[in-house]
Amino acid sequence: MSGVPVKPESLLLDQAHLDRRTGHSADLQVEILALFLNEGERLVAQIGSASDITVRQSRVAALGALANQTGAHQLAAACRTAETGPQLHGVQRVGDSEADVSAVEAAFAEVSRHILSATI
Repeated sequence: MSGVPVKPESLLLDQAHLDRRTGHSADLQVEILALFLNEGERLVAQIGSASDITVRQSRVAALGALANQTGAHQLAAACRTAETGPQLHGVQRVGDSEADVSAVEAAFAEVSRHILSATI
């Protein structure tokens, strides 16, 4: 055993959640997952390049909502962490942590790989 924790696939993409949202339609799931990947990629790029904290915050919130709607729980959790952000001198700095942004980017990359490997 490598000592690296294995994440349950349901945290990456909750198939039961997706089934409920799509009425078990495989065609609709493919369409929703393609939209998730395209929109998620766009949002992650905007998060990474945002120089304005308000823009970054809104893109993280949008990605978190997208993740929740799709059933990507790990990504949604990373977005919630980035949204709450660190505190600096008692003032909340939402989405201002590079570590939190990196965690969001990594979580999106992981769920993307999972989706792509399942559809190939």
